[in-house]
Amino acid sequence: MLYKGVVKPGKMALVFMYECPFCHYEAMLASPLDPATVTCGACKNSFHIAPVDRQTVQYIQTVLMNGRAAAADG
Repeated sequence: MLYKGVVKPGKMALVFMYECPFCHYEAMLASPLDPATVTCGACKNSFHIAPVDRQTVQYIQTVLMNGRAAAADG
């Protein structure tokens, strides 16, 4: 079955890129708000990441109405 209407975003996530210090592969993380240790998907080495600012993420989500304001009309 195919829905005939157009579905717009209801929520959004900001994706941040962290470069692996070992192999330079870019790990994509959705708004990491807390310090964490991640494992590279390419070389499997682990490294610590710095979190992003919670207020900045919330501000961007608010300005874009949690993704709804970014949707193209059509």
